Amino acid sequence: MRGGPLKMRILKASLMTQLILFLITPVFLGLAAFGYLAHHDASVIMDKQLKDTLAYQVESESRKLEQLMRESENSVLNYAGIIGHNQMTKDQQRAIGLAILKDNPGMTNLLIGLENGDVVDAKGWVPPAGYDPRQRPWYLLGKNAQRGTVGYTEIYKDAITGKDIISIAAPIRDDNQTLGVVVADLDLNLVKESVSKIKIAQTGYGFLINKQGNFVYHPTLTLKDNINTQDNGDFAIAGKEFLSGKPVLQRFVFNNVEKQYASHQVGNTGWVLVIGVPVSEEYAGVDSLKQKTFISTVIVIACLIAIIYIVSRRISRLVTHLADNARQIAEGDLTTDTLWFETEAASSEFASLLSSFREMTNNLRRVVGDVAAASQTLSASSEELTASAEQTAQTVNHIATSVSDVADNTDRQSQSIEDAISTVQSIFSQLDQASVQAGQVAAVAHNTAEMAKNGHGSVSTAKEAMDRIRDAVVNLSTFVAHLDEQSKEIGQIVSTIADIAAQTNLLSLNAAIEAARAGEHGRGFAVVADEVRKLAEMSRKATEDITVLIQTIQQEMGQITQAMTVGRQEVSRSTEIVTGTGTIFNNLTDKVLTLATNVEGIAELAQSIAQNSRKATDQMNEVSRTSQDTSRQTQNIAASVQEQSAAMEEIASASQSLSFTAQELQQSITKFKL
Repeated sequence: MRGGPLKMRILKASLMTQLILFLITPVFLGLAAFGYLAHHDASVIMDKQLKDTLAYQVESESRKLEQLMRESENSVLNYAGIIGHNQMTKDQQRAIGLAILKDNPGMTNLLIGLENGDVVDAKGWVPPAGYDPRQRPWYLLGKNAQRGTVGYTEIYKDAITGKDIISIAAPIRDDNQTLGVVVADLDLNLVKESVSKIKIAQTGYGFLINKQGNFVYHPTLTLKDNINTQDNGDFAIAGKEFLSGKPVLQRFVFNNVEKQYASHQVGNTGWVLVIGVPVSEEYAGVDSLKQKTFISTVIVIACLIAIIYIVSRRISRLVTHLADNARQIAEGDLTTDTLWFETEAASSEFASLLSSFREMTNNLRRVVGDVAAASQTLSASSEELTASAEQTAQTVNHIATSVSDVADNTDRQSQSIEDAISTVQSIFSQLDQASVQAGQVAAVAHNTAEMAKNGHGSVSTAKEAMDRIRDAVVNLSTFVAHLDEQSKEIGQIVSTIADIAAQTNLLSLNAAIEAARAGEHGRGFAVVADEVRKLAEMSRKATEDITVLIQTIQQEMGQITQAMTVGRQEVSRSTEIVTGTGTIFNNLTDKVLTLATNVEGIAELAQSIAQNSRKATDQMNEVSRTSQDTSRQTQNIAASVQEQSAAMEEIASASQSLSFTAQELQQSITKFKL
């Protein structure tokens, strides 16, 4: 029952309102669905892009920090190796230490602690009385380190400068015998500066934490702050994930702001580099797309409403004029003319309707004129008939009953035959229309079958193209794999060059030592050895840069290989879909041809029925003519009876009624304006 009032309201609405309602609604729904799908797909793409960017950036930045620390590690290990394998004085050891400090700007001091309790400081620092390096934490850390490795102390403040520093300790060994420990103090400003330069999106930044969770660097927090106590302890879950030793790519809430975080461990330092960016910045572009989609939708709907308003206004104007003319005709005014707005609608479908309406008005005007003339003649004839009927009424009274019965039966028979003829003619007309429409459907079916065949050919062409794409992707995958193998070989060659550079550096240091022993005679040799050492150092740095570049290339080659694998799978799946489409086109062609055959059979059957209907119509027309002849004979009999009758009371009465009817007809016709 609730649908009744709504339906009435829609039916009562104007033509313009209905057009706007039924055309704008599906357009609006389609645009809304498109906007939703576009927003969803853009959100998924942006989320994946942000994660990939974060993962790549945190790994790249952590490798930079690792490389920065590794340079200091190598310097300490080389220093320990020189001291362990060479007999040198403290001055010589100090001289080499100063050279190492000069080559490492981030290294603030270099100190040697020996097993006999002696201390050699590169800057000449003299320890106070009672100072035993063997009791220092850094000495124990370096002594327990494995060959070729170093140990890191916790971060602490330098007693002199007050800066945050960290110490690297390496053992001094000779034939597996520990002679002492080399310890280097590193200024963390270079590390902090490197992390502070990490930026992503608008407000994304990076921070560095140690294995206890304290912030080595953070834009707003200090070393005293711990990640597990931030945000009232709610950030402890994130801290646990970051310190697990595995790369993390996950969302967490920090200070009521949801962020996407990525973490990566920095070499052997025990530190973890973390980069975070607010999720709201991730969807900034998506929100802009949503706003543009909304504005576009509003503009499209406004344009459609304007177009529909103009078209419906024109249609409404024509319909209103047509309704006014129909109302005038209903009131009896046949002088109206539709020719003036028939010209206005000449280019539309209303032209045919208006032309038919004007023709109907003209025909109605002629009919009314003919009826008016006939009514006058009928009135005069009825008066004459009344006079004659009174004279012959008595003659026909005796046989009137019999003639009346025969006439009634004949009239009923004639009427039934005329009704049957009308029905058969209607059926014949409908059969003709059905035959024509069946022929049209058959033609459409043949055209559809031809298009389906063409579609199958297009599908075959598409399948061949997909096969060629698949072969190209396979060849490209093979080429990428070959490039990956060559990059690995280059990495091995670079590693060999790095080893040679390290050995050259060591040999140059040994040469410098020998030159120092030679005194004045070895001064020229010392200069050459120093130049060789510099060249070796430059070679080492170049090989390290090449190593980082090779690692980056190998990572990108791995990503390309994965992308090519996915592309090959997608091409294979597309080929299967195209093959399936070709099968569907074959089935569609067979079905359409079968439909065309059936429709042609229906058309032939309709034509056969139409021919039989024509024969039946001819036979019924013959029967109708016979009935009409019988009716005429009955009228002749009635005329004979009238000549014999002295009084025709019934005919006289009928003539009077006819006279009255003719007068009423004349009065009705006067209402029409011709």
